[in-house]
Amino acid sequence: MLGRFLDDSYADAVRRDLTTATLARLGANACYRYSAPFLATIAAGLGTELSTLGIVIAITELTGLLAPFVGRRVDRARYWGTMVAGLVGMLAGALVAAASPGVLTLGAGLVLVAISKIAFDATTHRPPPTPAPARRMRQDSTAAVA
Repeated sequence: MLGRFLDDSYADAVRRDLTTATLARLGANACYRYSAPFLATIAAGLGTELSTLGIVIAITELTGLLAPFVGRRVDRARYWGTMVAGLVGMLAGALVAAASPGVLTLGAGLVLVAISKIAFDATTHRPPPTPAPARRMRQDSTAAVA
């Protein structure tokens, strides 16, 4: 849908997958940031103080310090698998946080969301894999010999 606004200078894959990538990115950002505006309501629902949730949010934000380690693993992993794993991890973390009966479960869910968001963002900031030219050249040279 959004790809129709791009001209022919963009690759077909970009024009075809732009809507999906935009919706995935929108959902990822919503999962990552959904708790902050509702901290008072969440604290009341869990029967805890707002300052306790502040500690949970601080721990979640400190998870960002793991970005170099997560990024290194993402760079070595498969592109599409890492992107899907990041999205699934964010969904799982958001569900755990939303259904949490206590502060520790909420914190675990938010930490899972944060780590998965790092993996998803690191994947989307690198170019998708392209077929190796050497493989194509090898196939062409064998076809020429035969």
